[in-house]
Amino acid sequence: MIAIDFKLDNGKLTGNGERIYPLAKPTLFASWYSETQPKGYCTVCGGLVFVEGVRDKDFISVEISNARPVDVGGRYQWREPNRPDGIMFAMVLPERHTLLDPDPMPQEVKNFKKRLAVHWRTPPPAETQLEISWSIRTLQEDVDQEVQRVSRVLFASRRKGMRPEYDVALSYASEDREFVEQTAAALGQHGITYFYDRDEETAVRLWGTNLYDHLSQVYSKLARYTVMFISKNYANKRWTNLERQNAQARAFVENREYVLPARFDDTEIPGLLPTIAYVSLKGLSPAQLAEMIKRKVELTRI
Repeated sequence: MIAIDFKLDNGKLTGNGERIYPLAKPTLFASWYSETQPKGYCTVCGGLVFVEGVRDKDFISVEISNARPVDVGGRYQWREPNRPDGIMFAMVLPERHTLLDPDPMPQEVKNFKKRLAVHWRTPPPAETQLEISWSIRTLQEDVDQEVQRVSRVLFASRRKGMRPEYDVALSYASEDREFVEQTAAALGQHGITYFYDRDEETAVRLWGTNLYDHLSQVYSKLARYTVMFISKNYANKRWTNLERQNAQARAFVENREYVLPARFDDTEIPGLLPTIAYVSLKGLSPAQLAEMIKRKVELTRI
């Protein structure tokens, strides 16, 4: 087990904590949600976690001082050799900060002394090492509200059994490309990942692929949402119909809001009920739309 309390030092993460090694048994039993020390357990990292047993008899503790995860352009990485029985890695984020885009998703989240705390576990011994990466952002909301939001995201991600490759997939007709391209650029500035087929990097990746198969995967499986840019041009294209049908199938299967309609006009789209809320693009700039998409995405991702 590794437990670290992180602070910001000149804008960089640094932390102190403990590294716990079992002695009497191969597996440690940890209590994550207890707010007070349970009987028969010892405190770790100031009570971030409680471990069953007697220190120096059932386990040993090694102090961690000034731990600094690898900083790659504001994104942090932590690697650790795995153990036969697996590893639990727990951390407390700096005050008034929350987790952003962790890979992989953590197992659980809680409020620890009015700060956000999360932990990961590796299974025994399937992985060669524990490897985690994450970013942080300033927390505007109440800590308890953020814990509830992150918990919902974690539950949804476990239920689906997959991690989306894109926050949004943009489905549009070529005649409307200028508006969509500006929207994509604004999304990138917000840190929102998107599928836009004319993006240079995406175009290179698509080169030589079977577009029918790939686009079906994107709009049915690989995004959190599909933004559908509706116009008279959109309704009459073969490729947009393929994208639409896959997106609508995803929405039907998951029974949730997955298709986000953005209308240039009032063209009717097969399968799109008139009761579904949409955004009118009349008088709305690409930057304003990107801001709305960003807020929607942040409700369903860490």
